[in-house]
Amino acid sequence: MHLQVTLGAQISYRKAAHLLRELLPPTGGTNHTTTRSRVMAIGERIDKEIRQEITENRTFAKPAKQMVIGIDGAFVKGRRPSDRASLEIITGRIETETVPSKMFAIVRDRDGQAKQRLQALLRRSGRGPETKVRVVSDGEDGMRSMVGHWFNANEEHILDWYHIARRFEAIGKSLLYLPHLEDFGYWLDRHWGHLNRAKWKVWHGNGIRCLHRADMLLRRG
Repeated sequence: MHLQVTLGAQISYRKAAHLLRELLPPTGGTNHTTTRSRVMAIGERIDKEIRQEITENRTFAKPAKQMVIGIDGAFVKGRRPSDRASLEIITGRIETETVPSKMFAIVRDRDGQAKQRLQALLRRSGRGPETKVRVVSDGEDGMRSMVGHWFNANEEHILDWYHIARRFEAIGKSLLYLPHLEDFGYWLDRHWGHLNRAKWKVWHGNGIRCLHRADMLLRRG
């Protein structure tokens, strides 16, 4: 049953049931409807624990000194013709030195207690009043507003390297559309040099130098 719920929470119920029938001897209760029922039952039990956590506002006896939270968001579009509204789902991972890492997912605007649920999860993961929280995200406006309104006041917000690298990659692709002048190859090489140096400066924590290189890039060399 543990394997069934674990698979059912990660892939479709039909695929989970099919894998169970392929890997295990016939035991019954491995069809997709039973898989869904058991996953939902565990989800309701976890939800009940979180609601109790919100009500009691318990804290760790020995809270973590530091906590790193990685967050990202995605929209699930409503299905036509039902005109169901789109959902914004926020997912993340909580890392501390006191307890194993935890993952979470919340529906941002459709759940009236989404903020309270998230803060209860942080407390369960070891956050206390003195815990220093570092939040890592893609820097999108919605994520930045969450950092200020959902994670309280003592956190540090960091743009993660993956999304920084994607922005540099987009700039690099745009260089191919420079005007094809007689000295196109020369200017392309210079721009690539500035871009690569700016990326190196960011990787080594020198944001001021990176801005200088970006300014040189925008000024055509």
